Amino acid sequence: MNYRSVVALGKATLVDSPEEKLKALQAFTETILPGRWNDARQPNEKELKAPAFCDCRSRKFPQKCASVLRRHAPDYLLPVWAGVIPLSLAPGTPIRDEKCDPAIPTPAYAAQYKR
Repeated sequence: MNYRSVVALGKATLVDSPEEKLKALQAFTETILPGRWNDARQPNEKELKAPAFCDCRSRKFPQKCASVLRRHAPDYLLPVWAGVIPLSLAPGTPIRDEKCDPAIPTPAYAAQYKR
């Protein structure tokens, strides 16, 4: 997974046991791309030591957050699909809240919003 950052809300607890990390990696992988865990190479002992996983679950935010390792050259020798599924987030036309006074003009920062 190519990513820039992860934001999680809630009280985090470090997951440090190899068994729990493996479970967290599997859950994270299956959440992002169901079926990928069984198709891809499983992490080795060295790789299980590297990522820091935090259990960030709470009643309001039941997800887990994770730090993910990037792919490396030996993985390309495996008979497993590799690639990227592009996702995009693009701003659309602002939609006025139904309770907002229609006489108030849409401000430029909303009308011309760009990332």
